[in-house]
Amino acid sequence: MREGRSAIRPMVTSALHEMKGTVGTEIKELPKHDIGRNQLVSMDRHSLLAVLAAREAMQHAGLSCHEGNPYRFGATVGVCGWGTVEETYRDLLLGGAKRAGIYTAPRGLPAPLPARSA
Repeated sequence: MREGRSAIRPMVTSALHEMKGTVGTEIKELPKHDIGRNQLVSMDRHSLLAVLAAREAMQHAGLSCHEGNPYRFGATVGVCGWGTVEETYRDLLLGGAKRAGIYTAPRGLPAPLPARSA
């Protein structure tokens, strides 16, 4: 979009598996960020992108939660963690895994955006 053209095209990611829809937009590589490994362990790709988008929106709006009262900021959150939900579904039902991964719950919960966008 920044280059003035549509990003909608056939998707080639292997994460599509047996999905019938193959046209959309992809974020092929993550933008650079300063989120530490200790926080990344509890976020999936969708949550990380939501956090990065929220930070970018605050920056463009000239807002900083490091100045003044950080409790004056809030976030309306949809559902993050869909990547984790889909991955767990494939592992359990299609891949024959015996149980969900250890980080399934914290990565699948909708908390990453409000908890980490500050």
